[in-house]
Amino acid sequence: MTPDPEHLSPTSENHPEKRLGYYLRLTTGTSLLIFLTLALATGHADDPSLFTVSSRAVARNIVGDTGSTVSDFLRMLFGAGAWLPLLFLGQAVWTVAREKSVPLRIYAGWALALIAVPAILSGILPASWTSPYPPGGSTGGFFYGQAVRHLNPAGTYLFYLTLLTLAALTVALPTLHSLEQKLKEKWRLRRISADQSQPPAQGDQAPPGEDSRSLALSPEEVRDLSPSPVPLPKSEEWEEDGEDLEESPDTEEDEGPEETFRSLPPPPARTQNSSRKLSGSSPPPAADFRPPEEVMDPLPPLNEGSSPQFLKETERTLADFFRTYGVPGRMAGCQPGPVVTLFEFHPAPGIKVNRVTGLTNELSLALKVPHIHIQVPIPGKSAVGLEVPNPKRQVVVFREIFQSSSFRSIGSPLALALGKNISGDPVAFDLARMPHLLIAGATGTGKSVCMNVLVTSILMNAGPDEVRFLMIDPKRLEFAPYEGIPHLLGPVVTDPRIAAQKLRILNDEMLRRYDLMKTAGVRNIAEFRKAVPKSEWFPYIVVLIDELADLMLSLKKDVEPQIIRLAQMARASGIHLVLATQRPSAQVLTGLIKANIPTKIAFQVTTQIDSRVILDQG
Repeated sequence: MTPDPEHLSPTSENHPEKRLGYYLRLTTGTSLLIFLTLALATGHADDPSLFTVSSRAVARNIVGDTGSTVSDFLRMLFGAGAWLPLLFLGQAVWTVAREKSVPLRIYAGWALALIAVPAILSGILPASWTSPYPPGGSTGGFFYGQAVRHLNPAGTYLFYLTLLTLAALTVALPTLHSLEQKLKEKWRLRRISADQSQPPAQGDQAPPGEDSRSLALSPEEVRDLSPSPVPLPKSEEWEEDGEDLEESPDTEEDEGPEETFRSLPPPPARTQNSSRKLSGSSPPPAADFRPPEEVMDPLPPLNEGSSPQFLKETERTLADFFRTYGVPGRMAGCQPGPVVTLFEFHPAPGIKVNRVTGLTNELSLALKVPHIHIQVPIPGKSAVGLEVPNPKRQVVVFREIFQSSSFRSIGSPLALALGKNISGDPVAFDLARMPHLLIAGATGTGKSVCMNVLVTSILMNAGPDEVRFLMIDPKRLEFAPYEGIPHLLGPVVTDPRIAAQKLRILNDEMLRRYDLMKTAGVRNIAEFRKAVPKSEWFPYIVVLIDELADLMLSLKKDVEPQIIRLAQMARASGIHLVLATQRPSAQVLTGLIKANIPTKIAFQVTTQIDSRVILDQG
């Protein structure tokens, strides 16, 4: 869903004025680059121009007298280095085409190059130079002459070579760093492949804490997430597509290590003494990894959030309030909850509901509370609900929800304990039925607590042979306590570039699972588990991302397609997404992401626009 341009903020990247400016810059820069290239490539020294008197009446330059003048000017200014400004302009156009701004270091680097290169050319070319233009132009002649007076030729060359090196590093350092990381990643993958191609020694078994985490979800892990119930053809071997091996043009400087591998050797055959699963020895039974319930704090004494006296006084105040404002009706009881109490109000026949909803501020003032939420209608009743905050909030304890019948009755390894509803009853849901979850809330509203409760629910309910986690934490703080648990597919990912790689690998794992299910003649993971022995099951995978906005704003073109594809297709393969953000803007939660993640948990956000985005209200 594309936002209406008329309702976009002028600062939005998709605002028509912003897009017009982008296309104007791109078109102007490209045209200027083509013009200068043609002018310089077809320039002749004897063409007429503002700087040259020639007997020729017509210039041979393909862009005419203007091109001849530009060519003469560049060659007079920089000599043989006349192409340097065009290289700078080309890089600037390429950066603008990727919808990025040209960083200040690029200007500084090319400024150094425009000084150093002509100066060096002025020193090394005079003896053999045949062009009518100076070898380094007037720029090179000036800077070389000034330097040689104080440093002599040897010192001059050393000085300008140093400047040239600094210029090259300033301009190309991010690209060189990216290339270095890619080479390191290739070497690491080859080393992993060589290590895993050697079967472990007889009776050798890795300790529980040393399974797949050290490999950071390598391709061998994804290939070996479960034993194959049926033999696969050779075409199903893990192999990266050519498109994945090519560097995306819009992330040339931002991309980190890229996993470029193809046709890695298959994992060793599974034997009784050397069973490899998730790139490590098979984990012990699931119960061995489930923390005992005794680790949870005991239930505290029941703290009533609302006393009977508070309920009677509030109900009487509400009845007097509606009489004062001329809204006939009657109060019909209340439902105390842990945080708020729901009071029922039945308007008299013929009374419009908006006469009640329009009194929100007056109700808050009469009850001396910050805010009152009006629910119209209460589900299953022809009544208006007035949610009034309790004087004291009741503490909702995880143990109470975990041990409740609502949680136990789900019977799924992906059961999630969410808390209590307005009536104080425990609330739990099955992530497999959602099948993905979107959480939004500003800082301090409980979003991080909710994420931790979801993770704890699964850890207390399922072992690593049933559920695995891929945790992506650009903030580097939220998921740090979970580093080292046996449920992790790899270390907690904090680099957005590596996160994009892991999501791509997970898409390939999704397709591999669908191939297995297709061969087995089933349609989803539940049917697959019924069709094959338990030893051949593959685990559920839960992808936890906190904060989504950091990924979308840094590598949107790499991350968004992977998330959308997983949200659209991964449900039946046992892969589920849990996305959290404190900035649910239209640029972060795009239309396709929202459309494929119907289940949402909405905490309080900072703006009404963000609230409408997360609630799908306009």
